[in-house]
Amino acid sequence: MKVDWESQLRVRQFRDVGFLLVKGCLSPEEIAKAQQAAQDLMSDAIDPVRRDSRGRVVRVSRLYDRGGPVAQLFGSAGVLDALEALLGPNIELVLNRHNHLTRSDESGKARRIHRDVLQWSRPIVTAIFYLDDAHGEKATHVIPGSQFLPFVGTPNNGGTWLDEHHIYAPVADQLIPVPADSGDVLLMDGLLFHAMGYSRADNSQRYVATAAYRSVDELISTHDDSDHVLLRGERLWRGDS
Repeated sequence: MKVDWESQLRVRQFRDVGFLLVKGCLSPEEIAKAQQAAQDLMSDAIDPVRRDSRGRVVRVSRLYDRGGPVAQLFGSAGVLDALEALLGPNIELVLNRHNHLTRSDESGKARRIHRDVLQWSRPIVTAIFYLDDAHGEKATHVIPGSQFLPFVGTPNNGGTWLDEHHIYAPVADQLIPVPADSGDVLLMDGLLFHAMGYSRADNSQRYVATAAYRSVDELISTHDDSDHVLLRGERLWRGDS
């Protein structure tokens, strides 16, 4: 039996450091369509959206429900193949966490470090889809291994802000960039401390789409499709054992 060492090494890296950059995960055709669609979504400004201090739309929420080329990236074969090594064959998209398109172009915006979920018992894998190159200050920044740091019981929008809890102060300066090219996808443990990239120049914006995934929960006998959708595999029931 041939061992897929590359897949095993990727899984090991994800477990140990909390993130994995999948290079060239999206095809040039997928990216080209998504880039144009992203600009249209920002221009259309159909609620729910978020605006910056100057009134410009910088985030479009409920992305999957809108359909179109950007939302289709969430179920692309390349992404699901990478996720299957981490989550197994039965994969759900979580609709009530992330599920948005963002434009990072606010001049000098502070980089704030955070987690995406509160506790390890309800984990997700966060996926960041890069529609543009993200190098330097535009790169997502992470604190490797921080998914193992202690938990606190005060969530902010479901996650944790590092600067609100003094116990994390010793690791705040360990933030490093993860440079990515258009078409790459960054997979992160939901407990990994990280911060978004930004741009200082108005003509140097960065579009990214962000999604959350998890394995099918085999202990749940009923499923409410309003907050998650099955993208690969099947829903299992393994309770009462």
